[in-house]
Amino acid sequence: MPAPLFAGRSRQYPLIEAAIGVVAKRPQKTLSPEAVARELGWTAARLREAVERWSGVDAERFFSLLTPGGLEGRRITRLSRARPPGRPAVQLEVIETVPPQEPLRCGFHATPFGGCLLGLLGERIGWLSFREGKDLARARRELSEFWRGAAVREDRKTTARWISVIFDDPFGKAVPEIPVAVRGTSFQIAVWRALLAVAPGAVSTYGALARAAGRPRAARAAGSAVGANPVSFLIPCHRILPQGGGFGNYGGGVLRKRALLAWEAAHFPAP
Repeated sequence: MPAPLFAGRSRQYPLIEAAIGVVAKRPQKTLSPEAVARELGWTAARLREAVERWSGVDAERFFSLLTPGGLEGRRITRLSRARPPGRPAVQLEVIETVPPQEPLRCGFHATPFGGCLLGLLGERIGWLSFREGKDLARARRELSEFWRGAAVREDRKTTARWISVIFDDPFGKAVPEIPVAVRGTSFQIAVWRALLAVAPGAVSTYGALARAAGRPRAARAAGSAVGANPVSFLIPCHRILPQGGGFGNYGGGVLRKRALLAWEAAHFPAP
């Protein structure tokens, strides 16, 4: 299998997350690359090279996207049912009962945004969570609990076929429709469908999700549904921010959420 196009970005991601961690400590300031590099004990040239190779934009531009105002003008408050352009289409299938004898194959893989555990239920993606190191065992437990009743098998060779489809050029025109399987309450399903309407380069709020799901007063419940999302990235829960500001929480880690949003903002125009 040829090396994925993102292999270099995958190797650089730990450096990017370390830099984002420095920026996150001073949320009200736009730090220069030189200031970030000094705190990390790196040269400015090393930091600039890593950021530019990973993000595709210069370091000043990238760090500006990590400030509270960096995503200004990207928030949408009314979610359409129309499929947003410029991203892979997700074909969402709701499964109430795990088909008998259908294995749940899983494997851990490197991505441009760190490590992930990918799970396949038949030919559908039923799990994607970002985890690193010792948290991988936790991710496997979460997968088994979510798809209780399925026979979980380690099959990295099979799951690897989907990693390139998802991450090599995740928003390119040539990317095929990606089958995704989920199960949950009717409200959770409605929230996850609403998340699919938030295009890359845009962000929204829990309140907007609640309205799109048919329960405008249930922003808190919408937040719980976002947290229960079993297929990160493809069902883009990272694009939801608190109404009052800041980046909020994320199952894959708050620094990874910032990395995802900054990368998308660097590559896609505001809605």
